[in-house]
Amino acid sequence: GGPVITLVTPNKDSTKVSESSLRATVTCTDTSGIASVTCIFNGVLLPVNKGADNSYSVGVTGLAVGENKLVFIATDGSANENKTKKDFTIVYNPIIPVKITVNPDSQKVKLGAEVSFEVMAIGNDLTYQWQENGKDIKGANDTAYTISKTGVNDDQKLFQCVVSNSVDEVTSNPAKLTLLYAVSYDANGGTRAPSDSMLYAKGKPVNISSSKPGREGHTFLGWSTSKSGSVDYEPGKTFNMETGNVTFYARWKRTIRNMKVVAGYFYSMFLKLDGTLWVCGKNERGQLCDGTDT
Repeated sequence: GGPVITLVTPNKDSTKVSESSLRATVTCTDTSGIASVTCIFNGVLLPVNKGADNSYSVGVTGLAVGENKLVFIATDGSANENKTKKDFTIVYNPIIPVKITVNPDSQKVKLGAEVSFEVMAIGNDLTYQWQENGKDIKGANDTAYTISKTGVNDDQKLFQCVVSNSVDEVTSNPAKLTLLYAVSYDANGGTRAPSDSMLYAKGKPVNISSSKPGREGHTFLGWSTSKSGSVDYEPGKTFNMETGNVTFYARWKRTIRNMKVVAGYFYSMFLKLDGTLWVCGKNERGQLCDGTDT
């Protein structure tokens, strides 16, 4: 037979460690007693310490990254000096402290657009937790965080990522999300509304177009932020951008023009405000100009 060698610590034939040293302990038993126990680590003989209850231990230092071989050899006290060998594999995977190499960038995007933030880090066994204004975002545990459709409530928020492993935790620099808003013009029953292709952040000055729309029979009064509201801004004026897209509506005043009236022998002619000519009265001499005398 030979002695029975049982691993105590670590208690598996193969184990993974993150430290570069460890202490391995075995128990060796045999009916003939144990004459000697030796240990070889990566081909080098190590001193073995005998403890109580048939335990034997060695201190292992200087583990190489990857697999390391530890072999215990026990010899019994019989005349035959029977030997038993027990192989043990140690996989050394050192924990590298977290280091963020690329912080997320601040972003400026149009309201409603998709936006992504990304972080890059070195280390092993890394975990990621994105935060919005310092609070964890549920389910945001990747190297990137994406908002598929931005809303006005996302404006000016700060996004950062906490990167961690078992020995370290590092928080990235915060990245600010700035939304950009559009300005549009509605002629509100008229024509020739101006346009603006620019995008503006909240608080930025906007020069209102100096172009005026037109509408038959009406006088343009100015621009309103509501379709039926009072005039808020005149053409060419400046206002500071608010949160959200802005539409300016033209406000109009109906133009009063004199209606022309011409009277003749038992007939009258009316030139109406819409430009049409109306005639009424007797028609025995064709006064009504409709091609008849009735």
